[in-house]
Amino acid sequence: QEIYKDRQKFSDQVFRVASSDLVNMGISVVSYTLKDVHDEQVAPGDKWGQIGTAGHTWNTPGGSCGHLRHTQDTPGTSRAQRDFQVAQAECDGAVSARRATAELAFQLQAARSQQAIAAQRGEVSLVERAQRVQLQEQEVGRRRQELEATVRKPAEAERYRLEQLAEAHR
Repeated sequence: QEIYKDRQKFSDQVFRVASSDLVNMGISVVSYTLKDVHDEQVAPGDKWGQIGTAGHTWNTPGGSCGHLRHTQDTPGTSRAQRDFQVAQAECDGAVSARRATAELAFQLQAARSQQAIAAQRGEVSLVERAQRVQLQEQEVGRRRQELEATVRKPAEAERYRLEQLAEAHR
């Protein structure tokens, strides 16, 4: 009844406990909604109160109607225990599924990152090759100019001089 009356306090306590447990598993709780608060032990208690009131109102001797009801088995902790275990198994399954999904997402992102890195390395290699080719072309141009300046020009000058000498001797 206290839980039912002070839902906010109960909600805060559940949030605190659940979020701390889930954080330990690597899951953060952003928000949650408490849908229903239900206790199977409260319903039989309410029935006892109603039966007792009815017995008292009808003046049944000794509240025999209530007494007969009381001797029957009430849903006990075994049912609550089973329900708890079922709920816990569902939660464990959901957590396992989320964990598997998160792990697959991580692996997928890692694979994408590796592909991006490989693509970048390929681009860098291509740029390096292009720069080497450009540098070799510049080196060929420089050697051509050097050859022209050191060999060709002096050879042409010598040829011109010899032609002039030959012309002069004629």
